[in-house]
Amino acid sequence: MKAYFTYIILSVSSLVYSQLYIGNDPEQLTEAKLSQTYGTSEVPSLIVDDNVLVKGKLIFKEGQPGQVLRSNGPGQEPTWQTVLGQIQRLENLNYLLYTQTFDNLTGINLDNAPTNPTLKYTIDQSLSSNWQVIAGSNQEFTVQRNNPTVYITFESVAHIAGSGTDTGAMFACGIFVAQKTGTSSPSNADFKLKGVRTFTANRGANSDPFFNIRVSTILDKSTLLENQKYEVKIGCTRRENFGATNISLAIGKAATGTSNISNTTARTFLKISRYENTTNQ
Repeated sequence: MKAYFTYIILSVSSLVYSQLYIGNDPEQLTEAKLSQTYGTSEVPSLIVDDNVLVKGKLIFKEGQPGQVLRSNGPGQEPTWQTVLGQIQRLENLNYLLYTQTFDNLTGINLDNAPTNPTLKYTIDQSLSSNWQVIAGSNQEFTVQRNNPTVYITFESVAHIAGSGTDTGAMFACGIFVAQKTGTSSPSNADFKLKGVRTFTANRGANSDPFFNIRVSTILDKSTLLENQKYEVKIGCTRRENFGATNISLAIGKAATGTSNISNTTARTFLKISRYENTTNQ
């Protein structure tokens, strides 16, 4: 909350000349409402969700980057103060944070057609037919300024049917990203691999075991363009079966012929977080 309020103060410090209200009821900004509540001589300059009240002789334009508004107690005017310590690692608090999480109940049954257990993956390789895209995992984000930092995290459940020591399957899941132009989705060849992990689902002695899986990546900021939209896809591929051949394996859903978990339990989550320097420095 401290960082969020600080960002608001720094953002509006050069723009506010009279009244600014941030809250759920914009009608409270009317002069009559403010005067009725605070009196004609004490109309506040800034209100944030009715929890922070700034009034008196504070001059917003005096605030400098890296400063926060400090309360000096009852009867004392607030002042601007430079923040010391770890908070300076955020480069004067000039970062805008966008985070959104998506969930998906569709999932995929991973084809029982192994590709290659020794296959090596390289960053920026195209999304080929060897990968099965999780339907509904497509999501978009927009870069507003140069040199952003973008984190993408994919989390799901791998569910494999049956049991048997030293039997199971190896598979991989990857995060693919493409630059988007217009309203149509880019072709699969436009999607480039940005993060990947390989997994082993060993059925063991338990019947129909399931495993939590996670893939995270940080995009290369030099490849992300200002004012550009991007699309994310999640793909998985079976690398090898071991100890058995006909193995039912699902990602983000219950495996065929099983009943110990539901599609809701196994569903996929995708989180995209974007940090941008609002001063372009």
